[in-house]
Amino acid sequence: IESKMHTSYIRCIGFAWSPTDAVCIFNDAPYSEEHPNAIGSNFRRVVEKILQSSVPKTFHNGMFDTIILEENGFVVENWTYDTMIAQHVLQPELPLGLDFCTSMYTDINYYKDDGKESGDRIDRTRLGIYNCKDVVATWQTQDAQTIEFEGTEKYKYFLYKMKQIPLAKHFSRTGMLVDPE
Repeated sequence: IESKMHTSYIRCIGFAWSPTDAVCIFNDAPYSEEHPNAIGSNFRRVVEKILQSSVPKTFHNGMFDTIILEENGFVVENWTYDTMIAQHVLQPELPLGLDFCTSMYTDINYYKDDGKESGDRIDRTRLGIYNCKDVVATWQTQDAQTIEFEGTEKYKYFLYKMKQIPLAKHFSRTGMLVDPE
């Protein structure tokens, strides 16, 4: 997803159906301070159908994306893979960002500056292309990581980390009590 900086307003969401093909769907409700989580009805209908389907979902930093989606009333079913978590398991000493993973696992040229927001104005065409590149890069990264996992015990640890996501999301939202003594 692409959200308005420092808000939970969703500008758009991208979906890839192959390592090279993707679509970006824009929220058809304009942002306003009075309704920071406005979601257009067409956007909601299409995105809900995809997110609640039985198709396996992959994210890069899905903790962020799914929290923003949930704050906007979306439920994500079948989140099975996270390329950032996989990167942490495969190479914990290296950076985790999608920009790094894209440079390591794909042939996609650097594009991460293309999606930078400057003020309230953002070029929708550039943002849509940027969003599609993100989801294609995530797909290609997953493909390469899956090959790296083959024949290693690391995949079991990755699955364990994926099972910890609901607890981590709970702590992220509510905090955790700490006894300073």
